[in-house]
Formats: sequence, structure tokens, C-alpha cells
Amino acid sequence: MNFERLEGIIERLQAERERIRSQVIAIAGKPDTIQNETLKHQITVALWHLQEQRGLLNLLLREVAE
Repeated sequence: MNFERLEGIIERLQAERERIRSQVIAIAGKPDTIQNETLKHQITVALWHLQEQRGLLNLLLREVAE
């Protein structure tokens, strides 16, 4: 697999991650506006994991670019 193709896949993954994040917020709202504590925790955890994915994708993108 060439680096350009890998870079394209990473960029698509980043875009999908952003769409998922937007959908989570659209469905449930931002954590600070949620009244139900269980739901608030679940949304916070989901958003945290999405942020971790972002970091890993950025790391992978930097590795590919080198």
C-alpha cells in the first residue's frame, strides 16, 4: 500500500470521527447540558474516546508523512 493511499484512508477516518462526534452531540446534547447523570457520563466517555481516536490518527498521519 502506498503512502498516499494510506494518507487518504486516515483522512477519511478523521472525517468519519468528526461526523460521529457531531451525531452524538446532536442526539444527546453537550455533556454540560444533559440532566441525566448516566447519560451525561456515557456521552462524556464517548466523546473522550473520539478524542483519543483523533490523537491516534494524527500520530499515524505524522508517521506516514515522515
